[in-house]
Amino acid sequence: MTKNKKRVTHLINVENLLEVVKLVVISGFLKNHKPLSMLLVGKSDMGKTEITSSFKAKNIVFLTDLSSSGVYNLLKNLDLTHIIIADFTKITMKAKQTSHNLLTTLNSVMEEGLFRQELKDTTNDNKGRNIGIITSTTKASFGQNKKFMESFGLTSRFLIVSYDYEESTIDKIMDSIYKCEYLQKQYKGIDIKDNNGKKIKKLDVIIPEALARQLNKDKKNEFRTQKQLQTLACCSALTENRKEVNIKDIEKVKSLNKFFNLNYTKI
Repeated sequence: MTKNKKRVTHLINVENLLEVVKLVVISGFLKNHKPLSMLLVGKSDMGKTEITSSFKAKNIVFLTDLSSSGVYNLLKNLDLTHIIIADFTKITMKAKQTSHNLLTTLNSVMEEGLFRQELKDTTNDNKGRNIGIITSTTKASFGQNKKFMESFGLTSRFLIVSYDYEESTIDKIMDSIYKCEYLQKQYKGIDIKDNNGKKIKKLDVIIPEALARQLNKDKKNEFRTQKQLQTLACCSALTENRKEVNIKDIEKVKSLNKFFNLNYTKI
């Protein structure tokens, strides 16, 4: 169930981007899927942090900064599936060794997972704890750090989303600023329940092979990208308490696909 309050500056014409964030957060409720991670890239002063931090749920935590030791402490919370970091640029601007250590830690958390021995948590099983990272950065900062991040596969862990504004959208945002709407807050609560109204922790959602193939008609997707798109489709089904993906979910993911690149699609 989603509760809306008044919109704030920059949350204008970004419904599709908010839908991506929502589906990424919901990926934490899927069984047999690693929680998806998302990196939102755009120019400065485009409301990226407002977009990535627009949702509240018990399985996510919002941070303005993070350290490697902080990651280990957070993972002791077994309900946690996602960490929202306000500004990824802040991490990449730390001292070189500190930044590199943190980035490699995040890479491990997203891919292999941290294990019981590393977490010093005797209540956890032997499976690695995977956590999704939702964050944003500027176009310039991403360009500066892209090569290093690619060197150990970090960029491929993220669902990379980019966008820009049309002139008409800029006009609407300025109108919102004139009205001081940026002083208002907006949060959207994510609360996944089953058909009986009870909260669920994890759920299996299947995607038929024929529908999965429709996400890659041009056969241009990389392996990880294809998995990410299929996970998004499963998340779409989960929002409607369905245990199987249908064509409606496929069409939704295909409509969002224009943002999953660095082409800075205008909205």
